[in-house]
Amino acid sequence: MTSESPAILILIVLIAILVIIGGVALLVLGLIIPVDRVEVPGDAFTFSGTATYVDLEGGFWGFIADDGTRYLPVDFATNPGLMEGQRVWVTAVPADVSTIQMWGKPIRVRELVAQVPATPFLTENLWVLDAVRDNQSLASIPAGTRVTLTFIGDGTFQGSGPVNHYFGQYAVKDREIRLDQIGFTEMAGSPDRMRLETMYFSLLGDVRSFGIRERVLTLEDGSGSALATYHAEAVFT
Repeated sequence: MTSESPAILILIVLIAILVIIGGVALLVLGLIIPVDRVEVPGDAFTFSGTATYVDLEGGFWGFIADDGTRYLPVDFATNPGLMEGQRVWVTAVPADVSTIQMWGKPIRVRELVAQVPATPFLTENLWVLDAVRDNQSLASIPAGTRVTLTFIGDGTFQGSGPVNHYFGQYAVKDREIRLDQIGFTEMAGSPDRMRLETMYFSLLGDVRSFGIRERVLTLEDGSGSALATYHAEAVFT
């Protein structure tokens, strides 16, 4: 063995010790400061339901879960890109805050998934009124007038009339449908709009069947005659 051999051997041993110590140090550091790990709150929960716009306190979006529970997302944008009645799957955590809305349980949304079928379904769309029956024939509603209708999966419906918001309950079996317990807010509008609204609300009570074809919803009376037609403004998957 040359005189350089002990020095080389010592150098190799020192390098090995440094490598071992460094690996242990990195392992300890990784345990103390986890890298690329996402914490999942222990109180997170998931539910499915529908999105709804509540026209109170300036208006806000909320969720109605399939079990009927109402949830108020406190960290939502004013316009989150949702549609009335849209099916949603939400992962959230409770929000321990006080709100002025006095509606639903406050939550903070961690994940939101919205669905939409390619073919319009009665309860999966925002329907916008195109025409109503007036003097035994369908007449287009006046330009600038927007009337909507949404059937929610819990057996209720709601919408915006020419002047007032309206709501009620419905029962459906195959193509048969009845709209009952129709209620509405009591704001005043122009004579023309009030006349259209009165006629429209009256027609809803005469609905006995419906049909959907090429994204057009037709509500019909007992004889199968059209009472009102709507187009699907949004389709959800």
